Amino acid sequence: MESEKVKAVKSLVNTYLNVNVDLKSKNRDLINARAICYKILRDECNMTNSAIARHFSKNHATILHAMNEFPYMLKADSIMKKEYWFLRDEWKAQAGDYDDITQMDIIKEIKYLREQNKSLTLSVEDLQNKLNGL
Repeated sequence: MESEKVKAVKSLVNTYLNVNVDLKSKNRDLINARAICYKILRDECNMTNSAIARHFSKNHATILHAMNEFPYMLKADSIMKKEYWFLRDEWKAQAGDYDDITQMDIIKEIKYLREQNKSLTLSVEDLQNKLNGL
């Protein structure tokens, strides 16, 4: 069952991002795609770092490092952030996990929505200031 989930997540990410996460490359697009896979498998499938590492022919420390860096990767790359949220939601829809939403999932989603709201509010204020300057 676990390997089927891994194959499904890899397929979803590969298809949407037009990459092959199994390639042994340090290309930024592949690094980001693999990190998204790891995050989905860790958070949504409750897999251990060691189990994820086995399916990607990596060391568990590689997965741990990617998980530690993931928030910073999303903060630095808004496109990756959108891709991750889309793929995570797509995975949940395909996997039927919406029935199993936990309180922690709701808290994470609220935090994300608050961040998005702050960002959008700042953008609106910036545009208003620019308009007032015209």
